[in-house]
Amino acid sequence: MAHDKTKQIEIRAFYESHNLSYVKVAEHFVTTGYEISAKTIEGWGSKEKWVKNRYSSLSDALNNLLDNKVIDLIPEEAKTLIKDKISKENGVLEPDVLDAMAETISTELTYQILNKRALSKEIALNLSNSKIFATNSKSIQANAIYHDMLIKTFGILNGKDEKMPLPNPNTEIKLSKPLSEMTLEELNALEDENG
Repeated sequence: MAHDKTKQIEIRAFYESHNLSYVKVAEHFVTTGYEISAKTIEGWGSKEKWVKNRYSSLSDALNNLLDNKVIDLIPEEAKTLIKDKISKENGVLEPDVLDAMAETISTELTYQILNKRALSKEIALNLSNSKIFATNSKSIQANAIYHDMLIKTFGILNGKDEKMPLPNPNTEIKLSKPLSEMTLEELNALEDENG
């Protein structure tokens, strides 16, 4: 099975920011819904000389791997589009300056995208664990806290919170009623549809 290059980078960053074996890393990604074998990860790690627990956090791993050109995700077409946009807005610039600006912008955009993906996976895992806790709990308070957590998380991730900008304008969804008026079952259904 062919794997997406961005997924390989996410897996590498996760491996290099944790003290886990290839098997445990594969198990982690399987629990997030991505099927991958430990052998595949081990093959990538051996070939590219991955170092376990090299970075203190996932963010540091992604940032360093991008900054040090260990990974290069940015297609030339994207850099060309960025150069064209900069040229239109700023007039004629030296080619070296234009190249450096396009490289910096495209690297920053890639870093932000990878960080958002990693964050959304962590949020999904935390919500899933909270759902299990709230479902098994007999406490009305635990269910109320979980309900409030779903409302706030869903609102932030889907641009329904005024304090947080919409992460992707193409993902906005239409709601039949405000999040705060939805029942726990309606929120869970909404999470399943859009999560």
